[in-house]
Amino acid sequence: MNIIKAKLRTLFSFLIILSLIGLIYALLIWSNKIDSSSEKFHTIMFITGICLFIILGLLSGYYTQEKGLLAGLSSALVIIVIILIINLFVKEPITLRMVLKFLTYTAGSAAGGIMGVNIPRSK
Repeated sequence: MNIIKAKLRTLFSFLIILSLIGLIYALLIWSNKIDSSSEKFHTIMFITGICLFIILGLLSGYYTQEKGLLAGLSSALVIIVIILIINLFVKEPITLRMVLKFLTYTAGSAAGGIMGVNIPRSK
């Protein structure tokens, strides 16, 4: 039961952080401060995604305090499955570029999980 509770806490924390980052990007695009069609924007979004998945892994490893690699991988896979389901509804084709992005995000989350387990919890 504690593992499920830790996983839900991790995913909820990640979704809050993701929502805030998404809101900031949406406001920047809406106010024409950044151009969403440029290659620079896509690169920044990719790097932001990697950072977010590392944070997801850190949170996952920190809350479970065991098996950081597995905790990070499972958290990333849950988020990626949600993204794939949403992509099916909007009829977004799954491309090789998208698969490589997801693999990179999963690796980042796994690395974050390993680091998160090694963060000592204060009692």
